[in-house]
Order: sequence, then C-alpha cells, then structure tokens
Amino acid sequence: LGVIHALYPLSLHEQVASTHGMVYPNPCMHQVHINLEPDDLEIKLFTLQQQLVLHRANTNMLNVEALPPGSYVLWIRNGTKIFTERLLKW
Repeated sequence: LGVIHALYPLSLHEQVASTHGMVYPNPCMHQVHINLEPDDLEIKLFTLQQQLVLHRANTNMLNVEALPPGSYVLWIRNGTKIFTERLLKW
C-alpha cells in the first residue's frame, strides 16, 4: 500500500492531540473503534517499520482481523486535528 516518511506533523501548525479513551479496544483482535464522528475522518494504520497496512476515510471502525498480531501505529486525522496511538493486535 505504501510507506510513510513521517508519523509526526509535517508543519508547526499541525498539533498531535491525545487519544486517551478514544480508541478501543486496545489491545484488539477483530475491530478497532474510534470514538469520533466518521465525517471528515481519515485513519491510517502503520507497522512499526512505517509500512502503511490500512487506510480508510469517513469511518470510525477498522477491521484488523486479517492483520498479523503485533504492534502498530494508528494515525487519525479529524478535520485539522491529528492523533497517533500505538495499537496492539492479538
């Protein structure tokens, strides 16, 4: 699917916000839910080697059942806000 070159904001005007309580369940097995409205929501899931494995828009749920167990980085854009969180998949 692709490789990301930076998991962090690319400009000083973008701020990474906290995801505390926003992503559940974590750890997960089948699906991950993001506690945000799906409108204008973009979600990317990366391996720790920065390989893009999932990319979805306008949804607040990811099906991760087909992915191998391991640690991932979840990147969420909601309008102008950017969130990142480490996700553990069983």
